[in-house]
Amino acid sequence: MLPTPLRRRSGLRAVLSAACLLAISALAPAQEKLLTPDEVRRIDRENEFWRALHADEDADASLARLRRRGANAEELAWFAPRLEALWHIDVPREWGWLRPEQVAAIKEVDRAFVPRLRAARLRAATGIEIDPAHRGESLLLATSRWQRAVLRTLDYDQIGEFRLMNSPSAQRTARHFEDVPLTDDERRTIYDWQREFEASAGPDGRKQRAGQRDARLDHWRRIRDLIGDDRFAVYLASAEPKFARMHDALGEEIDAATALDAWWIREQFWGDYEKPRGFAVPTRAVAARAEERLRQRLGESLFARYVASPDAKWLNDFRLQVSGGPRKPGARN
Repeated sequence: MLPTPLRRRSGLRAVLSAACLLAISALAPAQEKLLTPDEVRRIDRENEFWRALHADEDADASLARLRRRGANAEELAWFAPRLEALWHIDVPREWGWLRPEQVAAIKEVDRAFVPRLRAARLRAATGIEIDPAHRGESLLLATSRWQRAVLRTLDYDQIGEFRLMNSPSAQRTARHFEDVPLTDDERRTIYDWQREFEASAGPDGRKQRAGQRDARLDHWRRIRDLIGDDRFAVYLASAEPKFARMHDALGEEIDAATALDAWWIREQFWGDYEKPRGFAVPTRAVAARAEERLRQRLGESLFARYVASPDAKWLNDFRLQVSGGPRKPGARN
């Protein structure tokens, strides 16, 4: 017979083991959720729909195909968003100075590869194969082959042009020009300048250090001179939401040139503020100079309306400092 301490320990282990088994059995159902019969039928039906599709047909033609095969309105309603998510292949292209025959050749390559990307997406998402000609082709491989096929349509000296017009830098810039009409030459020139700017400043100027705002203003000045104040103001309101807020604070009736000049004064102020300065040029002198320039450009009435708006916090905090009052925290931009 075991001594009493050993019997107690053995009994304790047995109790603990039983408790652990109960805990594990209680957790198992939560970790492994079983599908209901309705959910299983829904998945089977969805897979049946996928297998019936042809990758070279768009979403509308695909839904029509399923309708002809007996799918009802309710089934098509829940399947349509799934189809659109996999079937929509965005092919944004900028052509720049490419010749018409090269543009046509690239469009033909795009038409050939869109079905392959749809099939690759479906394969990755569900494991269902609807493109036997490219069985097992991954999405990454299909995309890589697409890019190489496009480049093969171009002459050697046109590859750089195509890459410029369709680079990540150009695509980022294009988003801000969606509502701005541009000629082909203007668009090509702006993309070239943006690539040059981002090479040193990074996307959206993120690599610029304090005191380097002048480079961004010079970049904007080139674009402003190229396309004029009205179109540039639309672009800048998209690229720089703070400019849009400043324009709103000045008033909708204020012309683009006035709003842009006011923004320039604001940006030049922050550029001067961030630059190293000796004790001979205190911050209050920089702020007072910016205020005087803004007052002269806007006139007394418009200046008074602007400084009364919340958007003028960048200026008002320094005006309080100049007049001897306490400066509020967070006075930036």
